[in-house]
Parts: sequence; C-alpha cells; structure tokens
Amino acid sequence: MVDYSLVSKYPFISDAKKLLEEKAGNELRWEDLEKGINRIVSVVRGRERSLSADLSLKTAHEEASLYAISRLLLFTLNNPLASRKFAEEEAKQAANLLALETEDVFFQVASDFFSSMKQENREGVITGISLGESMRIYSISLFDYLKYGGSLLYAQLEAGRVFMGKGEFLLLLKKAISYRIRDSSAMSLKSIPQMIKDAASELGERLPKLAGAISMAMYKGSYLGLECVQKILKGLPEGKRYYGSMALAIACAKDKIPKEEAVKVMATFVANCRKTTHPFTLREAISVLDWVYKRNIGFSCRMLEANDLGGEFCKVCRLKKGFGAK
Repeated sequence: MVDYSLVSKYPFISDAKKLLEEKAGNELRWEDLEKGINRIVSVVRGRERSLSADLSLKTAHEEASLYAISRLLLFTLNNPLASRKFAEEEAKQAANLLALETEDVFFQVASDFFSSMKQENREGVITGISLGESMRIYSISLFDYLKYGGSLLYAQLEAGRVFMGKGEFLLLLKKAISYRIRDSSAMSLKSIPQMIKDAASELGERLPKLAGAISMAMYKGSYLGLECVQKILKGLPEGKRYYGSMALAIACAKDKIPKEEAVKVMATFVANCRKTTHPFTLREAISVLDWVYKRNIGFSCRMLEANDLGGEFCKVCRLKKGFGAK
C-alpha cells in the first residue's frame, strides 16, 4: 500500500511511481509544465521547497506528478549542469528533512535505496571512533555501499557489510537520492511531445547561468594553459570535437582540477563549438570527462598532432615539448 505522507515529502521514492501508475490518465496541461519550470528554477537557485501540511492522496499525487514533470523537462532540455544542480539541491533538502524524521520513517525511505539495510544498537568502536554508550548503527551490503560511491578507505567492514553511524549514512543516502533523480536511462527523446519540448526551451531561458567560463589565469603554466589546449577550448568543427573534448578532459585531470570545475571547462568548449546538423552536446562532453576522471591517462601530444589539434604549437611550447607527453 502506498504511503501518501511519504510520497508528499519524498516524491522520488518508489511509491511515487506506483501512485502515478495507479492514477494515470490525466492529460498533461501547459499549466502543469509551468509549475514544473517554476519548481526547477526555484530548486536550482537553492530555495527550499515548501511542504504542504496536507499529506493526503491529492497532495501526494500532485507532488509525484510535479517531480516527474520536472525530471522530464530537464531530460528534454539536455543540460547536464542543470540536471546535476537540481538533483543535488533536491537530495540535500531531502537529507536535511530525513535527519529529523523518526527512525521508522528514516528506515522506510532509506531502504527504498538500500534493500540490504539493517539497523541495530551497538557498543564499541566504529570507523576508529569510540561509541561509548549504545548507539544506533546502520549497515548495508558492500555492493550497495560501493554502488553509490562509498569509500573503503575508512569503512568499518565486517562479513561483507559496511557499518556506519547516522551522519555517515545520511551522506551516502544523499548521494543515492541525487543519483536516482539524475538517472534518465529509462527516458527517450523520441517519445517527447512538442509541447514538452517548447516548455523545455522556456526553461532553458529562465534558468540562471550555471556554466561560466573557468578562469585560465588560475592554471597558468599547466596543461590547461597550453596554447594547443587553449585553441581547442575556442571550439572545433564536426569530426574533431570528440578528440578535442578528450584532450580537454585529460588536461583538467592532469591539473587536478575538481570535477565540478572541469564540467565548466567542458561546458565552455561545447558552447564554442560550431552548431552543425549533429551538435556536440554537453552530455557527450561530460561522458568523456567521467571516463577520463576514472582513469590515469597521459596527455598525448602525438594525438593532438595526428588530429590537427594544435600541433603547430609544439615547437614553441613553453613547457618544453611534451611536459608529461606520451
């Protein structure tokens, strides 16, 4: 049975999807899309979502619908920066709210993400910290822990399960919520009605600027400051954009630029690329960035020369022909 009170406050849980499936049939109206646009803009700007005191079926259905519309608009807009910001803000607000919930409600929402979740009162030491008196401890399977980016460096691992206090568990849960909100693997642009595409365009115009150019002065003398990399950053024609994005991503990784900042570099590159029949999207650029940041890849001058991406600068390179090149 669907818990309406939980759906009203946490419209990303599985019960929300069940509720929408049960109540399917209402025709989508422009005013619904307007509400979705307003919701996204408000969340992206960091404003807290106001919760209704009425936790009835009607409120639950409205919140679940608004959440679904918001995700659909963001998917159609195809702006990973906005999608990421929306998901992170939603997850942060949800985690703050969950921290104040009863243990029963907290467990019910958290177990929707971590099916292996267990809770117990325990005394002793966890993650190198003495618990002193009996304390509520949560545990999940190692698979669930790693699925959402948990680090094993300081993890309390016992018999294939990771144990943690509520604060640490909330941080992991926040990551899981953000991941679920961003996940668009089940969506397809082919089935998007024109009305939603029009609303997504309006959303794009109303969203605050999230992808300002990163200051190159911060990286003078680094990979990102190389003349060849600067040339790439100014944009490339079709056929060279993938290799250009790969070079930019590697330069960011070698300079140890935080991934959030590197996304801004990629966004600047995408914006500078010429619009063609097959545009190079920010989603594609971030996919390259994600791939590079998971690996240790050397900066290849030969690759740049082979693809005519600034090889003319090699003879006068201020980093002496191949600073770390392969």
